[in-house]
Amino acid sequence: MESEKEIYCTGTHHLVCPHCGEEQGCSDVDLDDYDDAFECPHCGKTFEYERECIALYYSRKGGRNDGSTPLWGPV
Repeated sequence: MESEKEIYCTGTHHLVCPHCGEEQGCSDVDLDDYDDAFECPHCGKTFEYERECIALYYSRKGGRNDGSTPLWGPV
C-alpha cells in the first residue's frame, strides 16, 4: 500500500492545493479572502482556503520632514 505524500499547504506565501500540492502562482492576489469550494485548476479537486493579509509599518525617531532629506533610504 502506497503512503500518501504530505503536502505543506498551511501558512504559505501562495495558495497550495492540499490534494496535489500545486501552487496557484502570483495571480492569487486576485483571490477572495475565503472560499469554501475553490477548484484547483491543476487536479480539478475542490478545497477550502482562508487568506490572511498582514500589513507592515516602519517608523523611526525624527521631526517633521521639510523636504530637504528623504524620509526613507540613504541620508
